[in-house]
Amino acid sequence: MLLWKWNSLYWTNHPLRGMIFLENNNVVEVIVTILAWCVIAWIAYRLYKGQSDKPEIWKVLVVILVGLFSFSFNTEMFGMVMRISILPLGVWVLYAYFRKKNDEWQTYRPFAWFGFAANFILLIFTLLVVPIFFAIYPENEPSTYLSNIDDASLIGGDDQIEHIRYLDELEIETVD
Repeated sequence: MLLWKWNSLYWTNHPLRGMIFLENNNVVEVIVTILAWCVIAWIAYRLYKGQSDKPEIWKVLVVILVGLFSFSFNTEMFGMVMRISILPLGVWVLYAYFRKKNDEWQTYRPFAWFGFAANFILLIFTLLVVPIFFAIYPENEPSTYLSNIDDASLIGGDDQIEHIRYLDELEIETVD
């Protein structure tokens, strides 16, 4: 686990963002990210088992992680920044590395492309975060934002006088 903080805008929907658990305080997003990485690990295991020529596991992990790197653009959807991958830069780098070793490229190519496909698995799971989050934390419920709403009151400052007068008209109790 990484202990330092990175720029949160950069890490929003980054392929390795699931490794930054200490920065993220959204429990739904952390759980869905862990689930996404479990799905990625399960598919990688199935892909590895299906190979007739078994490469070394550490090399497979490196190839998948390098395959994750891509040229992508960030767009905002549903109030979250989504990273949509376009060009598989990691696959191209691996192809350049294995260019002279055609047999090894044939062995590692499925894992490189799976690394690129893992970007889309993470994107799909990120899209699942929004409905799950709003199912657990309804937006229109005050209890989503306040733990005790029985004796809730509003404390106004000098710059909020007009708002407090409006709230007084609505018969909402304010504290001076």
